[in-house]
Amino acid sequence: GYDAQLNDIARGKRVLEDALEDHFFPGFTPPWNRCTSDTCQALHDLQFAILSRHINSPRDTTSPPYSYCEVPVTIDLYQWKGAPQMRDAGEFISELTSQLGQPQPIGILLHHQVMDSTSFDYLSWLLGELKQYPNVTFRTLAELAAQQGKAVCHV
Repeated sequence: GYDAQLNDIARGKRVLEDALEDHFFPGFTPPWNRCTSDTCQALHDLQFAILSRHINSPRDTTSPPYSYCEVPVTIDLYQWKGAPQMRDAGEFISELTSQLGQPQPIGILLHHQVMDSTSFDYLSWLLGELKQYPNVTFRTLAELAAQQGKAVCHV
């Protein structure tokens, strides 16, 4: 319920605020994209600035607007049929390039529990390649929040 989510998220936020101090940014990605109206209300009440989850996550457009904006993740580094494994590089690059030129930012979903040295090497290579293109700009969540201003969040 709401109280359990509020307490859990508040506890995690305090840990990060204490550890990161001035470098902390109130952005939230729900585990496994599981996000309920209780989650959204807790994030609102705890003054989070961003909710970031997969663009295809279900949303209830009848819920009230919240005080943070959503920055969607648009592409997943992993495929989940059977055991999790990194997606084929060609397939991933094809999907990534199909998103270039779209109005929304491109967000890459990572999964810390399944990332290994191969995943990190691939991600490092990919980001290095993308940095070479003048039309590709990297943004922090804080920059994206400022760019969007307050937006409506629906679960």
